[in-house]
Amino acid sequence: MTPIHQLRHFAARSATAALLIAVGSSVALTAQEPQEGKRIKASDEPAVYTTTSRLIGATVYLKPSAEETAEAREEGEQAERPEAKVSEWLVDCRTGELPHAVVSFGGFLGVGDKTVLVAAKELSWNNAMERYDLGWTVEQLKAKPAFDLEAACKTGLDAACGMTATDGKTDEQANKNKDGKKSATEASATRQPIIAGTEFTRSPNCLCKATELASMPVYAGPAEWGTVQDLIVDRKQQRVVLAIVNHGSTLGAGGDDYLLAYPTLKMGLNKEEKLLCAEKATATTLESCVKFEAPKNGVVDPAAAKKALAKTDAAHQQDQK
Repeated sequence: MTPIHQLRHFAARSATAALLIAVGSSVALTAQEPQEGKRIKASDEPAVYTTTSRLIGATVYLKPSAEETAEAREEGEQAERPEAKVSEWLVDCRTGELPHAVVSFGGFLGVGDKTVLVAAKELSWNNAMERYDLGWTVEQLKAKPAFDLEAACKTGLDAACGMTATDGKTDEQANKNKDGKKSATEASATRQPIIAGTEFTRSPNCLCKATELASMPVYAGPAEWGTVQDLIVDRKQQRVVLAIVNHGSTLGAGGDDYLLAYPTLKMGLNKEEKLLCAEKATATTLESCVKFEAPKNGVVDPAAAKKALAKTDAAHQQDQK
């Protein structure tokens, strides 16, 4: 590689890395650049943030079959890794956790794809290559039951993923309730309003699509305050930690973007409409939150994200007193 090509290669990689570094709440405040091709499990990596809009559509590299590996070795080469992609993330709307990804493969340009449900713990983020690695072969994926996301949304994502509504427990955990009675949380989930004086009731479901959550209206009291523009994910914790919420726009244009810590936003229902409620917050309170401005070399300023989280945590602790 000539010096000029080396320079171009370095510039391209630097620009790409900078974009990933700042999305949500911060971006690897103490991270060191990983070695090329080194895999980092979400639980092991430093604090690295990105947005759900970047995680959805991410490439997933699969494991080549034993036959493909053997054939490539005979020719002195490495076997090519088949690819899939993340078509959706499922979010536990109560905690912000991302327990499952919907992975699609096998089709052409999205046509004829098979989609399967993959636990988040099975996916490892390859920071250097900006992709996910999954230690399954195509044959193993084919053996998994197909997951029809559209049908699951109609019948209930919680049930389709083995979770019970309202408490996030698995069916096995729920069956340990010997008396068979609903918990106080379950019994009141659809009766008590999230915000006093409104008809906003807490959602009885745990799971929702990340794309759906990332565009919901946000209410402070009975009035709509803004609209979610994107969600910021802490890949280490595998959960949504911040929401970028636009306030003050007219016909979808203008306004300011704010960083709101996600756990303080509760998903609710206004009859059939899904929305996020800033519990115990007023419009004035939200307007004092940290404004979001996309930095030149990234998607979120680490200091602003850290400040937003600290400020929201302090307000939440005050509410608990």
